[in-house]
Amino acid sequence: MVKKETSDADKEAAQKLKNEGNQFMKDQKFKEAVEKYSQAIDVQESAIYYCNRAAAYFRVWQTFKNV
Repeated sequence: MVKKETSDADKEAAQKLKNEGNQFMKDQKFKEAVEKYSQAIDVQESAIYYCNRAAAYFRVWQTFKNV
């Protein structure tokens, strides 16, 4: 992971995307959550965003496993 300088606007945009992903997780819309976390990572790399995306991927996997 290459560290790049992130503007305050980018940090704010990434946080907004993460919050949207969090809401999708609460609503059990896991694929949509993965997408939002991925978008947040594209704006600003963060271990938190990667962990959240991993959790969303896991929930997608659980959903399909139990079908």
